[in-house]
Amino acid sequence: MAAEGPRSAPSPRWVSSGGITPAGGRRSGHMSRSRPEAITVSIQERTRELREASTSPSKRYKIARRDLIEQPTAVVRAHVPADDLGGWLGIAHHLVARFLRRHGLKPAGPPFARLAIIDGTAVVEAGFPVNRPIDTDGEVEPSSLPGGPAAVTTHRGHYEGLETAFETLANWVTTHGRAPAGPHWEIYETDPNAEPDPRRWRTQIVVPYLRRTVRPWWRRR
Repeated sequence: MAAEGPRSAPSPRWVSSGGITPAGGRRSGHMSRSRPEAITVSIQERTRELREASTSPSKRYKIARRDLIEQPTAVVRAHVPADDLGGWLGIAHHLVARFLRRHGLKPAGPPFARLAIIDGTAVVEAGFPVNRPIDTDGEVEPSSLPGGPAAVTTHRGHYEGLETAFETLANWVTTHGRAPAGPHWEIYETDPNAEPDPRRWRTQIVVPYLRRTVRPWWRRR
């Protein structure tokens, strides 16, 4: 599994009837509350965070095995410092959405990013799934999300928790005697502009793996 490191939260862009809406914008949910109510809500949120922190990641995430079909995509590719990944994703999704709109195409699903973080650098392609392969314009390129077996889970909450979800999937793949079949990808199912509460954000994480079984070294004789 490719090395993963800390990274900033991604900022996916979404397509709406009015065009591109900036992602990551969030209205404060406490602005209209009275001080006692705000304090109560803050305590409740902190209690929830502590309870979640004490829960084992393997128990927090339900992992499903899926046999995926190859999905054509339109993407922008780059090598980006991990700390700058969040801002870059917002730009990449904007560029791809603009390309699709200019060519009269519609996304076949939510924005995604497929990535591996190695030595502090994200090797990443980000964009949207499409219904058919596209022609490149030099900036936006055709690609695809591979078919085959994969481990899948859904992260509910802020993007900062995605690393834990990925590590849980990676560990599942290893402990089940499988080997990764390339970089994982994240599908940003929730539009932060339509749902400003990060606790309600849903991100699907997908880790593809090889069909053959790989026996861990400690089980070999």
